[in-house]
Amino acid sequence: MKEFLDELKNIHKRFSKFEFAIVLVFLLIMMVIPGKPELIGFSDVRIHRQDVNIAADHSRSFVITPTEPLSLTSFSVSGEILGAGAVSVYLQDRKGDKVKVFSNEKKGRNLITGFFGEESDVRNSIASSDPVLDITDGQSLDGFENSVDSSSGVFSLACQDSCNLKNVDSSSYELVAYVEPGTTLIINELDYTTRKK
Repeated sequence: MKEFLDELKNIHKRFSKFEFAIVLVFLLIMMVIPGKPELIGFSDVRIHRQDVNIAADHSRSFVITPTEPLSLTSFSVSGEILGAGAVSVYLQDRKGDKVKVFSNEKKGRNLITGFFGEESDVRNSIASSDPVLDITDGQSLDGFENSVDSSSGVFSLACQDSCNLKNVDSSSYELVAYVEPGTTLIINELDYTTRKK
């Protein structure tokens, strides 16, 4: 009987060590996993929707400064074009590299990545109560990009070459808008994803 009791004590000691190991592993996992993941799969990418009131009746730029260290991983604009002239919008990083966000040229438009001429509703984005991008007026620019066949109207979630940004890591950006005289570009909303540095 004594041997049996000694064996039970040994099993209890080993089991206590096993329980302790399980609890320790669980605590370590909880420290590694973010406390509030924004996307399924514990991705560190955050989705933002930011209301803006940008209007340009001539070519100009707007300075975009992140309020915290981050990288843009996608960038789209929604708004309206008044007039029949050409409009092109670019996102430019600090080094001067730029990607086309939107153009109202009729041919070559990809309706999957941006809707033009109709409104759409994004249901999977998170409306930011405190946006992470500050937007200020930049400078007036000379010239515009001429288009043979352009159109006016409402556009939503336009991200021609900026739907999936790679190697765009900057402390500030510029939103560059080339607007043909007699035309007005209105941007009401920015939709973008960010990754913390």
